[in-house]
Amino acid sequence: MLERASTKLDSMGLDKTDHAIYYVLLQAALFSDDGASLNEIAQVIGRDPRTISNHMKLYHKDHIIRDTTHRAHRFKLNIGVLQE
Repeated sequence: MLERASTKLDSMGLDKTDHAIYYVLLQAALFSDDGASLNEIAQVIGRDPRTISNHMKLYHKDHIIRDTTHRAHRFKLNIGVLQE
């Protein structure tokens, strides 16, 4: 599933930073019950959490699943967007 979804991400025409964020969000969706925090995403791709937040604000709202029940909000990719 990860390889197939990664191929779909490649075909979306994302820039380097957005591709990296989407890839981390994809992994969070596949392998984490809670998702990933902005700090975790930032640490993985080597960018500032504000940069991650600014990029994610531009994403279509249906692409990201947000869990606001934690103090540090958790995020993961809506896998359905890769199946369209």
